[in-house]
Amino acid sequence: MKEYRFFTCKTENRIAQVIYERPPVNAMNGEAYGEMAKVFEEISNERGVRCVILRTKGRGFVGGNDVDEIAAHTRENHSAYQEVVGAAVMAVKNCKIPVIAMVQGYAIGSGMLIALACDLVVAGEKAWFALPEISLGIVAGMSFAMNDLPEKLVHYMCLTGNRVSAKELWNHGAVNLVTNAEELEQKTLEIAGKVAGQPPRTVKSYKECVKKEYNRRSEEFFRMETAYTRKLLETDEKKECLQAFYEKRTAVFPD
Repeated sequence: MKEYRFFTCKTENRIAQVIYERPPVNAMNGEAYGEMAKVFEEISNERGVRCVILRTKGRGFVGGNDVDEIAAHTRENHSAYQEVVGAAVMAVKNCKIPVIAMVQGYAIGSGMLIALACDLVVAGEKAWFALPEISLGIVAGMSFAMNDLPEKLVHYMCLTGNRVSAKELWNHGAVNLVTNAEELEQKTLEIAGKVAGQPPRTVKSYKECVKKEYNRRSEEFFRMETAYTRKLLETDEKKECLQAFYEKRTAVFPD
């Protein structure tokens, strides 16, 4: 595999581990999204790999989008940036090889969407998920979540920005296994080993079969989110959201 700035990969026993690291909180930026798309397009055709584990280094999985890049978005450049984001998430979802997300700590915003784009999710017992984009004046987060979670739970997460535990998402079927931190890697590898032992052509056919309609709906929803957010850019409301974030205060909106 090629060398990347934010991603590394190691393969053992037909299991590839794709590792993302971008301190301090593993936030995603345009370059990282571009790399993610290339990594998963490459590994999708890697001979000898039968399962992929997507994991990160640090105290959390992915801390959402880099707010400094969000602050620089305009109506002219937002759609192009979202194309990069969408290509990365869909590269994970369209990977010909099953992908398991190993989530420790937090999965915020796009971090939650990346986890949900994987075929399976294994999370630490203290892991939590959140979709706080609305606090930044952005319409985002529901495009992939709506396919895996009840509508009312998605509304709750998107409208409040409140975090939800891995255990609660497990109750709703969006997380496959919740385990203690000490066993997280071991349990993930056990599941990956089970997947890797299945007939590879049949597994690839399975993925192609079940994802076609699912992916089409997700992509359409994602483009709708992008269109609505584009309308909100450069408004006073959006500027207040970002200013409040940087000043670590509660945003104030006029009636």
